Order: sequence, then C-alpha cells, then structure tokens
Amino acid sequence: MTKADMLTYVFIFETFFLVLTRVTAFFAYAPFLGGTSVPTTVKVGLSFLTSVSIYPLLNFQGFQTAMDLVAFTALIFREVLIGLALGFVCNMIFEAIKLAGSVFDMQVGFGIVSVVDPEADTEVSIMAIFKYFVALIAFIGCDGYHILIYALGRSFREIGVGEFFSMGAMSGILTRQFSSMVEIGFQISLPMMGSILLATVVLGIMAKATPRVQVFLLSFPLRIYVGLVTVMALLPALISYFFQLFEKMGQDMVEVMKV
Repeated sequence: MTKADMLTYVFIFETFFLVLTRVTAFFAYAPFLGGTSVPTTVKVGLSFLTSVSIYPLLNFQGFQTAMDLVAFTALIFREVLIGLALGFVCNMIFEAIKLAGSVFDMQVGFGIVSVVDPEADTEVSIMAIFKYFVALIAFIGCDGYHILIYALGRSFREIGVGEFFSMGAMSGILTRQFSSMVEIGFQISLPMMGSILLATVVLGIMAKATPRVQVFLLSFPLRIYVGLVTVMALLPALISYFFQLFEKMGQDMVEVMKV
C-alpha cells in the first residue's frame, strides 16, 4: 500500500466519521427519535444508514485531513455542536406546543394532574402530552421527516465538514429560536385562555346577579367543559397551524447553518 493510498483511506475514514457524528448528534436530539422510548441501536443504525446515503452526495473539496488526534477531536466536537443545534431547532417547535398545553392545564385546573411522557420519561400535564401527540401525528402526516432530512443534507452545503463557523452567531440565532418558542406557545394557548376568561367573566356576572348560586362549585366543571369544547372546536385550525410551523422549522434549520 502506497502513501497516497493510505492518505486516501484516512481521508475517507475521517470525512465519513465526521458526517456520521453530525447525523448521530442530530438524531439524538430530533423529535421522537431523541426520546428514551427509541432504542439506542435504532438511533445508531438509522444514523449510519443516513450517513451512508448522503455521503456520496457531499463535496469535501476544502477538507484538510487532520493528521493528529487533537485536531480530529476538535473537528468531532464541531460536528456534534452542529448536529445538536439542528436538533435543538426541531425540538423548539414541539416544546412550544407542550408549553401551550401546560398553560391551558393551569387555566382549567389540570395543573396538579400529570401523566408520564413515554418519550422523555418524565411527568407532563395532560393537555401538553395530548397536543404533543397531535403535533407528532400532524408532523408524520405532512412528511415532516422529509423536511428534517432535507435540512440535514442542506446543512452540509452551508457548513461543510471541517469548515469554520461562528459559534457566537449560531448561539445568537438559537437564542432567538428559544424566544420564538415562548411566543409560539402562548399564541397556541391564547384561544383557549380567551374562552376560559370569558367563562370566568360569565361566572362573575352570575355571582353578582344570583348570590345564592354556588358559583365556586360550578366554576371547576364549567371551566373544564369550556376548555375541552374549545380545544375540540379549534383542533382542525390547530393542525393547520402545526403544518405552517413545520414548514417554518425547515427554514429555521437552514438559517441556523448560515453562520
């Protein structure tokens, strides 16, 4: 084996391993796949197959082979950061949806009731997990994973393997994404909060008009009823809004890479 052949094999190994690192870090934090309910072997296998599929399509023209362990470790760390940043942007949408469900539960009195989230293996509120699974079904229904794979492949075009990127600029974009998550969460919960507020106003008027009526006892079932009816009535519009969020998610993933 000549020195040129040896360098070629080292080049192929390093570039493929770095691609695999970015893809694995992304899938480790991606919606649904990043949860504890998905076995690690499935995540690793899917990451490997995805890396094998996209590797021949990538351009490594500017890649410089790392000839020592320290330089290669730095490249691995950089790819892990990129993959986690992509997964973070994806998860922000679903965390916003969970936030909306938690806000709703506090309004109707479900704040003290929680169920186990099988994905994260943590306790979450009832409406948070309900909206999360509705969003997940909508995500699968609109071919959301095609958006993820496209954005993942596009990330290699924006930030090639081994290329330098500004971590400060990326952290600024991720901070804005976090702020957007809170905004989206309250946007989703606003219609439900409005209906609960209206029910509370009606109860207040009833308490003034008919003091003998036990408004306090009526408030709990009425708030729950109004809240659930509002959720069911707005479910089609909510799913349509989820579709828009998933399209925006793909754009946000590409934007994060433009640093």
